[in-house]
Amino acid sequence: MNIVKLRGLQRILDNRIIKQHGLEGQNLVSNLILALQVEIAELANETRCFKHWSNHMRFKMLCKL
Repeated sequence: MNIVKLRGLQRILDNRIIKQHGLEGQNLVSNLILALQVEIAELANETRCFKHWSNHMRFKMLCKL
């Protein structure tokens, strides 16, 4: 995965969304931070890495990656 290319694609998507929804000139930093936190929480929930009490070996293997 090329992080530079990924960031460029995200910037294009962000700009398109801002234009389509008329959000030019608005401060969206707090919304972007919240969106990132939600995505991280969804990742944690999907991998179950925080569930130290779980006996599911599949998830334990994912957490070690």
